[in-house]
Amino acid sequence: MNVDRSVFPATYAFFVDILRQCEFYAMDEEMTGINVPEVTENITFTPVESYRSKKLAASRYSIIQVGVTLFVRQPTAENGKLSYLAYPFNFVVFPYHNDDPQDAGLVRDVVLNASTVDFLRKHKMDFQEWMYKGIPFVDAAREKVLAARLKERGVVVEKEEEELLLLLDEEKAWLRESFQAAETLLQRAETCWAAFREANPNLPVASAVVEGGSEVMLPVQKSRTVRERFAARLQRELPQVTVQYRRQGQVYSAVIRARSKEELQRSREAEVLSRRREELDVIGFRHIFNALVESKKPMVGHNCFADILFLMAALHQPLPESLSECKKEVHECFPTVLDTKYITSQQDHFPAGRFPSNYLGGFFEQYGFQSDKVSVRLPLGFQSYDPMTLMGSGRGGGPEHEAGYDSLITGTLLLNLLAEVGSTSLADAPAKWVNKVALFRSLYSVALGAETDEYTPAPVVQIDHGAHVKPLQLESCFAACGQPGTAFYSASETKTLGVLPWKAGEVDRLVRQLNEKYMRQLTVKPYDPPVVASSPFAKFAAPVESGAFASTGVRLMRLLIR
Repeated sequence: MNVDRSVFPATYAFFVDILRQCEFYAMDEEMTGINVPEVTENITFTPVESYRSKKLAASRYSIIQVGVTLFVRQPTAENGKLSYLAYPFNFVVFPYHNDDPQDAGLVRDVVLNASTVDFLRKHKMDFQEWMYKGIPFVDAAREKVLAARLKERGVVVEKEEEELLLLLDEEKAWLRESFQAAETLLQRAETCWAAFREANPNLPVASAVVEGGSEVMLPVQKSRTVRERFAARLQRELPQVTVQYRRQGQVYSAVIRARSKEELQRSREAEVLSRRREELDVIGFRHIFNALVESKKPMVGHNCFADILFLMAALHQPLPESLSECKKEVHECFPTVLDTKYITSQQDHFPAGRFPSNYLGGFFEQYGFQSDKVSVRLPLGFQSYDPMTLMGSGRGGGPEHEAGYDSLITGTLLLNLLAEVGSTSLADAPAKWVNKVALFRSLYSVALGAETDEYTPAPVVQIDHGAHVKPLQLESCFAACGQPGTAFYSASETKTLGVLPWKAGEVDRLVRQLNEKYMRQLTVKPYDPPVVASSPFAKFAAPVESGAFASTGVRLMRLLIR
């Protein structure tokens, strides 16, 4: 379901109701940028270094879409399949903006990264819908200011009695006589309505005819202050009487109208609805964020560390300086997080080669919505992502890089991964899967609920080579030495890191074999990571929070090169 500004107020209550019922939700985002030109991320970055660059991006760029799919457990099918109803919401969001100078400090800039925008354009992102119909969003501080301002609008403020001294005698007389006229009108109308109710108990009072009419025209009044004071007093003391001012040249005539108690009740209900609509229009998607945080339901993502940072920066508060503080804040808001990218990398459950493709759509294709162990269906009103709908639209495999769809297949992927290892719910998930999120193009994963982050358990080798050597040539060299499943990551023009399968055998023997066979082209050695972590291949100990600026020769040289 695509949700923009026009339908958000009507959708919000439904979303919260389904959120209460769901077992977990999956989340995905699309942003205006993910990389900052000041920092080029490298495979050798520690978690602290990666956090610094991702923090810059999350603080600079904006969110375009937030996909949230709610997964509601259904009774297990007769064939033993786990059964779920999935409710995918694709929220189109745009930062709160207002031309009022009073709101100047509440409006944030929108920064676009050209390459990211071009990528999204190629994947059919509707930027016009985003700009014209995006649901506004604010962070906690802005919400507090705007909510207080909205509350003040509904308060009738009594002026100081001394201000009456500033009015002319004829203005005071107009106020006094107009209020008396309003009291007389209401008394006359109430008498007619009471008689009508007694004579016609089954008919609405609206069909009654008030003798002498339910409206009275007052003398003209020039003073705006007097007109406002009269309207405020009616609202405070005679809410059944309304006043409407009509301009006549340089002056305003006033018409007061009496309304029944039933009409007043309907008016108040409409006013409450209008104020709620205004609040949802202003605070917007921050309400969804609050609902997710308050639910404490498990969150599921795919390679979702950056998604979480963007969510926190845009809708919570500015990101803290240190990674450790950030992890604490995230854990407080989202106590249970599962990352399908991290889970699929666990070769003790999913051996090397289990998944031919190493991206979200490729993982999902191994299962689909109807696998041997899991069935995921879409309820009425959410058919836009149904396979039959997608076939008819000509989209083929699905609208990838649309946040709602990606969140749907992320949650479906998790259910299948759990079923493959024998778990029947998130509560049965292996403990080491929980609160571990992958870092994009990194040897590390972030442990949200712990101080120490996790280094890859796979052996890593460093390959020094000439600038002319290409990744395909490295793949051929390693395949010739019995390691065809090696993943290669460029660290510089002349240095590449090779991540071997977990059970790669004797690494020293492979290194020796490569050096002997390709001594003129390559120099291979075990890679020594800059931060100690839970890996038998990490050789040197250093605190996780030491980061890129710890005083070692290698890190100082890295700083100087930058």
